[in-house]
Amino acid sequence: MESKPKILFCVLNWGLGHATRSIPIIQSLQKSYSITIASDGIALELLQNTFPDCVSFALPGYNIKYSAGNRQDLVMAFQIPRILKIIKQENELISEATKTDDYVAVISDNRYGCYSKEIPSVFIGHQLQLVTPILKSFINRKHDDWLDYFKQIWQIAPGKNYFPAFAPSEPVSQKTKALGWVSRFNSVIPYRNEGKVVFILSGPEPQRTIFEEKAIEWAQKSSKEVVIIAGKKGRKPKKLSDNIEFIDYANADQISTILSKAKGIICRSGYTSIMDWSRTQTPVFFCPTPGQPEQEYLARFFEEEAGIQWVKQDNLPETKDIPFGQLPMYNCDLDFAQQLTSLLEGKSEC
Repeated sequence: MESKPKILFCVLNWGLGHATRSIPIIQSLQKSYSITIASDGIALELLQNTFPDCVSFALPGYNIKYSAGNRQDLVMAFQIPRILKIIKQENELISEATKTDDYVAVISDNRYGCYSKEIPSVFIGHQLQLVTPILKSFINRKHDDWLDYFKQIWQIAPGKNYFPAFAPSEPVSQKTKALGWVSRFNSVIPYRNEGKVVFILSGPEPQRTIFEEKAIEWAQKSSKEVVIIAGKKGRKPKKLSDNIEFIDYANADQISTILSKAKGIICRSGYTSIMDWSRTQTPVFFCPTPGQPEQEYLARFFEEEAGIQWVKQDNLPETKDIPFGQLPMYNCDLDFAQQLTSLLEGKSEC
């Protein structure tokens, strides 16, 4: 049997969003290609468990740390030198890997150093202009410089200018393809609305744990049945009320079963979460990560676009007053394997 051409697929470890949205892309690519996965931390663990037959290896971790307060900009600014160092290190690893193995392409979900100068490299992202409260012009010029190393950019969005704040700049736009939504959930989840409220926790620490504490406090005051999905293995609080089911981690099938009984989800307004709950059509209520401009922008956008309501983390409403709403539904029918094949054969048009 003729072996399939090999792709090196690299994924950012920033919570689980980048890893979960990579799952359907990798599944599509496996129709025509053999995939090697590179990531770190919980993202690598998830992808290894999902694709046990794929070769994989670890990249250096960005290990982004968030503040326990609302001002993340200064905290992030102090981490820039270390992030730049990691980008350089990961590029050295990718350059070595592509020299010693016969890959035909590198695909990177939001890892800026994961490209090769020798073979075509594709960047997968959604925020092609960065929403940042400080040094916006400087940061986005540097961002465009990084993206210049990639032959093509796959923007996960219904259209290039669907989110105005994320729209690609002119140099980036010339090689950008809008892919639509990408979700590990395949279809709408029929739900029986048995009244359960589901908290789905995500994102970097310490804000994930703070949100967990808020969720438990909210649930203990409630008479409702509450499910808390922590998104982190090994989490199991000792004292919980009888109305609380606490799950440290759940895969897509388990989440689908839980959501089939849910009144709605209380969750972050992260990009992957929005794509997932748009696909499942489960009612949502947003609680953006404090100090994360991207999530606050998305919460405001869908408040105007679809009437989805949201609050800041410290202002969760009374337990009887959660106004869940439904996101617009968008589909992604793109065959990623065909998309990449067209790029490698020089047939791609942006």
